[in-house]
Amino acid sequence: MARYFYKDPIAAAWMAKHFRMKLLAGKFTLQAESVDTFLRLLAEGMEIDTIVVQKESIPLLDPKVGDMVEDDGRGKLRILTEQHFPYTANLKQIVQRNGRAFIFPSQLKD
Repeated sequence: MARYFYKDPIAAAWMAKHFRMKLLAGKFTLQAESVDTFLRLLAEGMEIDTIVVQKESIPLLDPKVGDMVEDDGRGKLRILTEQHFPYTANLKQIVQRNGRAFIFPSQLKD
């Protein structure tokens, strides 16, 4: 299974808050309910190198109808409709979901 991560703690906090993504920042579990605490700890000097997307949040990275994506389909952005499913293109990233920026994580190559 692919492993995904963020280097930017603000991007990770955004995804936790707006998409209920669950992440692991060192020993700190970042999720929607803990975003305020996480931001406070950052302001107090907590250093985080890598924030890992937890296994149960990986399905959030699957494209859905209505997503704006960048894929190999046309080399530009497009909004997915029901006609695009089953989705067979090579997804590069989801750019927007439900009218909000979707910050796609980096992927560790095995």
